[in-house]
Amino acid sequence: MAVLNKVYRFRMRPSVAQGQALMRLAGARRFVWNWALDRRKAYYADHGETIPAASLSIELTALKRRAGTAWLAEVDSQALQQALKDLDRAFAAFFAGRARSPRFKSRKRDTPLFRIPQRVKVRDGKAYVPKVGWVRIRQSMPVDLPTKSATFRRDASGHWFVTLTAEFAMPDAALPPVDPSRVVGLDLG
Repeated sequence: MAVLNKVYRFRMRPSVAQGQALMRLAGARRFVWNWALDRRKAYYADHGETIPAASLSIELTALKRRAGTAWLAEVDSQALQQALKDLDRAFAAFFAGRARSPRFKSRKRDTPLFRIPQRVKVRDGKAYVPKVGWVRIRQSMPVDLPTKSATFRRDASGHWFVTLTAEFAMPDAALPPVDPSRVVGLDLG
């Protein structure tokens, strides 16, 4: 039995307030990425080794309680934790030689996006985004599988899109035996 992914992509139609909340989530993800990248570089310069991911997660929780960064508590915590996981994957790809070194994110250069691994639901032409609420989408097909993760991205024209990933099991199908005397070949050239 093979496990496969099915991806759904829908254009979102947020209200003005929801659009601002989505931008806050994307900005918080960018801030956490930059903070964690700076923290990893500083830790490596001081200790000669990388900081454990669990330690960064604990420091992120403490960062949300500080006066200057208390606004991070207003956004979904899973989106912030996912930024740390994405940074870990970027470093793993760099050390494996598949990508260049992770760099700091820019508000002007990089596309606003964030990922939420759980709790995103689609129902009746709306998608539920934690800490934002139900956002209207242009649902062109039914979502008939439970979603595993969701990626939210704004394109250059300002439209938001949600990409939902669902997993399903595909049973292994045995091919029927082929009788060589009954095979026909066609030359289409």
